[in-house]
Amino acid sequence: MIAGSLRMGRAIFAVVMGPNNRVANVPVGGRIGDWRLTAIRQNEALLTRGEEQITVPFGARSSLPATAAATRSQ
Repeated sequence: MIAGSLRMGRAIFAVVMGPNNRVANVPVGGRIGDWRLTAIRQNEALLTRGEEQITVPFGARSSLPATAAATRSQ
């Protein structure tokens, strides 16, 4: 699971949660299992495997609508 991203100077990494809650910082060009991390954007990562490409969202999601939040708190 990609939990987020981290920038250190000019380098940017995907923060990846693996088995047994192990955390790894994977640089662009690095591997996550069979996939290669090809880009990190504001709230998503692009992974490729051969001709396949997937976009994996990460980070905070939009909040619940006010009506849903009110319903949940009652």
